Parts: sequence; C-alpha cells; structure tokens
Amino acid sequence: MESEKVREFLKETFKNKYKIIEPKISPLTKPGENFLSVMLKVDLKLKKDEESAEETLHAVAKCVKTSNAFASEIFPMAFRNEINFYKEVVPALHNFQRERGLDEIMDFFPEFYGARINKNGGDVVDDNVVLVLGNLNVQGYKNLDRYLGFDLEGAKLILKDLATLHATALALKFTKREEFEEKIKKYCQKAIPPPPHENENPYKQKLAVFFEILEDYEECRPYVKSLKNKFSKMREKLNEFFDLPPREPFATLVHCDVWVNNTMQITEDGKLTKNKLVDFQLFFYQSPATDVLFFLWTSVQTKILQNYFESLLEYYHNEFIECLRNLNCNTNLFTFEKFLEEMDFAAPSNFMDIMYMTTFVVFGKKYQNEFDVDTDNVLKEDVPIIARDKIAYMVYEYGRRGWI
Repeated sequence: MESEKVREFLKETFKNKYKIIEPKISPLTKPGENFLSVMLKVDLKLKKDEESAEETLHAVAKCVKTSNAFASEIFPMAFRNEINFYKEVVPALHNFQRERGLDEIMDFFPEFYGARINKNGGDVVDDNVVLVLGNLNVQGYKNLDRYLGFDLEGAKLILKDLATLHATALALKFTKREEFEEKIKKYCQKAIPPPPHENENPYKQKLAVFFEILEDYEECRPYVKSLKNKFSKMREKLNEFFDLPPREPFATLVHCDVWVNNTMQITEDGKLTKNKLVDFQLFFYQSPATDVLFFLWTSVQTKILQNYFESLLEYYHNEFIECLRNLNCNTNLFTFEKFLEEMDFAAPSNFMDIMYMTTFVVFGKKYQNEFDVDTDNVLKEDVPIIARDKIAYMVYEYGRRGWI
C-alpha cells in the first residue's frame, strides 16, 4: 500500500519536469529500526524529454506507520514537523549563512525532493502523507551499530554538527529576530502526547527491571530510593522537559532526538569522516544542552564518557563559539561557565527520557519495534550487560553532579 502511495506522489511531483521511466520501490530498513515511519528505497530513471539522456535519482520515501496506537497518534505532528524542517527551516538557515559570507554551508542534512501531507490539498495530515529525501546509503552513509556507539572522534564529529546547527539558529535569532520568529521558531514543536495507555503506570514492569539493574551496582544504590520516587509518575512527567520555559540567551533550535540511529556517517580508512543528521520530527526551541546530553548519554561509548566527558563538553562549546563568531554574533553571553549552567538546568528534566531510551531502545532487541515489545515480560536478563554498565555509570554521574 505504501509503495502505491509513493508511486502516485512521485508521478504527480515530477510530471511537469520529468518522465519517469522505471520506478523501483522496495523496503529500505528492517522491521523495528524505524519507530514511526515506513521507510522505502526509491530508484528512479528520469528523462526531461525524448531527446535527453536518462538521469537517475536515488531517494528514500517516508510514509506513516499505523500499526500501533502511539504511532497513529503522534504521526501527524511528527510528519508535519519534519516536512516543515526541510521545506522551511533548512533554507532559512542556509540563506542566513550565505548572507553572512560563509564559504561552507552546513551540509549535514539529506536532500529534500518533495512532500505532501495529504491528497486533497487541505491542512490536515492523514495517512497519505509522503516525504521524499535523498538516499544517504547510496552516497556512502551508514548507521553505526547502536550497540557499539561512538568513539571519541565519532562523538566529536556529531558534536561539531550539533554546535553548528545550534549556533546558526541562535545567531539568526540575535541578528534578525523577526526572521527567526517567522522562519524558525514558529515551526518548533511545543509538546508531545504521552503514549496512550489505560493503566495508571504503563511503565511499571520496565521500571522494575531498571531498578533491579541498579541494585546490582553498589555505586548506584544510594540513588535508588529517590529515583523510585521520581519515576513513580513517569507517564505524567514525560512532558517535564517540554514544559520547561526556554532559557535565554541560550535557547535555540534543538533536534531533541539525536541518538545513533538518527545520524549516518561515511567511513574512510576506518574513521568516520562526514555526518548527516536525520529524523527532525520533534525539533524544539530549547537549551542546546538538551541535545548534547541526549546524544552523549544515549550514543557514546561508556569508556569515552568516563575519560572524556568534560573535554567533549569543551569541544562542543569551542565549536559553538567559533560558529557564532563566523556569523558575526557577539559571544560575550555564551561563556563556558554559562554553558555548564545550561547543563545543570537541562540534565534533571530529561534524565528519565535518556535513561528509558538507553535501556530499552538503544539497547533493545534489534529488528524489534520498541512500541511492540511485550512490556509484561521484560526481564533484567533481556538488557545486555553493556547497557546495564552504561546506565549504572550514568546514574552514578548524575548523582555525583547533583542532577538527580
């Protein structure tokens, strides 16, 4: 069914520019590796006219997944956000960089080929929504193994792109406020609905497993009681981060879901050399520290966090300041000390989200959709040792820093 939707959309999109010779549409990802979308590989052979040579376009089409209640509830918001990001936000950021005379324009987004929210031309997102982007796999980009996570140089690669994204939007806010409000901020998401469950605490079994894990680590036991109290109303607290008032002056455009599966890299001689950020379905106007924390704790190897956490924060901040300077934005308000205050501000509010994500999604069973997991039968043994060690270290560090 999704293939036919995509085929119809492509025919309509290219009808005034190209003749589609041979469309090939097939599944792109294995089940469970995309939680809100059906991802299809699209290969097109195009001709402008009978005399012109054939051109080949390699793309990815995203369609809605309606196989579970949460996806069905959240998809209109997620798809509208992502379409707005590629259609409105990215061009605004690129134009600002060009106006400021930058030689290198940020290129860590996939190409945008077109989108629709429905078939009737109205404003309501329905299950005919389609988003078509460049196929990063064909360009050599791959997802890192989420069980492996990023090493030091890989972490820096992602942090540099995040710093550029955050700082570019921030510089636009400070130098062209009205344009920022109209082309960036108005598209930022305000809140997300909690997963629809009838029972009072739908996370009860998973949280029980989480606390079983912590009891195995002596350094975590002092924090178990306070965490149980904090997590007792987890469903109600899911929007704790989203309800936070944005703090000036740091508030900017944030991805809000930067983890290993939402990044893709090119590898040369065993090193990650180029990165793409994907899945801008929940971008917010919030502290950049939220993205930094979420990425580091969900997606960077534990041994790297143990040895280089502070230096990675300094690296991100240096890249952030350098970008602001290149865009002729005053940096006096954005000292490293002030950034560390942002970390202290953001860390308590998104702790539960990061912890849940790391334990049950990043290290969840591969090729199984997290929303379809049988939560009544989750056992401690289902969580890999590497995941248990990581969440134990995170709880210890958050406790030591006064973040929980």
